[in-house]
Amino acid sequence: MSKKAVVSIVGLIVVLLILAISVGRNSPTYEVRVERKNIDLTVAARGRVEALEEVDLAPKTLGRLKEVDVKEGDFVKKGDIIAILENDEIRAQVEQAKANLLGMEAELKEAKRNLVRFDSLFRRGIVSSSELESAQTKYDLALSQIKRSKADLQYAQALLENTYIRAPFSGKIIRRFLDPGETITLEKLLPIVTIADVSKTIVRAEIDETDIRKIKIGQSAIVTADAYPGEEFKGKIIEISPVVGKKKIIADNPAEMVDTKVLEVKIELDPGQNLNLGLNVDVTIFVHSKGDVLALPLKAVRHLDGTTFVKVKKNGFYEEREVTTGLYDNENVEVISGLEEGDIVLLSNSN
Repeated sequence: MSKKAVVSIVGLIVVLLILAISVGRNSPTYEVRVERKNIDLTVAARGRVEALEEVDLAPKTLGRLKEVDVKEGDFVKKGDIIAILENDEIRAQVEQAKANLLGMEAELKEAKRNLVRFDSLFRRGIVSSSELESAQTKYDLALSQIKRSKADLQYAQALLENTYIRAPFSGKIIRRFLDPGETITLEKLLPIVTIADVSKTIVRAEIDETDIRKIKIGQSAIVTADAYPGEEFKGKIIEISPVVGKKKIIADNPAEMVDTKVLEVKIELDPGQNLNLGLNVDVTIFVHSKGDVLALPLKAVRHLDGTTFVKVKKNGFYEEREVTTGLYDNENVEVISGLEEGDIVLLSNSN
């Protein structure tokens, strides 16, 4: 080999070494130590405060409002009269039906007395069978008229009862739409009031579809609101929707995607932790929690062909070691076996 060729090879080797050193400097390698930490996996969501049950109250029949006996903020009991439609004509129908029933009852009483008398006379041979049959027919007719009169009375009483709008459950009047004198027609089918069961307060939260698998009934949650700075309201998940739908709660952030698919869950707040209905809130759901466990950053753990392993530093070099992991959160993962506290593990953006 010529002297010139040797010099060229040496020069090439020097250049390659310089490049290797440069690449090493531009690809920093980080090391992390296995430490004891708390693993807390949470899911963040937006929600809205609602009543346990909320109903728009409207009459079963059309007509003009005579009275509205409640205002917004009033508490009512189940069965309380909320409003009354004008019902003078229907009340008259009820009274007429009662009078007709009394008349029919008198006729039935007379028909029964005649039937008993004619039956006795027939047995003694004083009246004919046709006369007895006639008395029986009159009794049967009076009996049928009694049944009809009772039905007419029940119908009129039902019409009258429909003019009274009653509370279906105990709760609070949260909205009032109509006033006395207004008419409810087919063209104007509006509720009179909205009643809410505020014995328990719930938060309807929207879970991003990427977090659906983490959510279960019974998980604890913390609710916070800008209107109550520094305060936390505790609750738990009581219901999970079976279907995924469109986002309904829109934040003030214009960059937030409104076409995101979400899963609705209901969170029941603990007793005594009432928030204003309709308030938008932030929700933190606790998926799982475990304290004082050996843990590593998620980026330190590698997966290949069904095996989980890390690169542990030993005698200045890194060796692959298989590990068993447990719970995880958004940053760290629990190490069940394969490492000890204080071990140094490679955390690098390159191999």
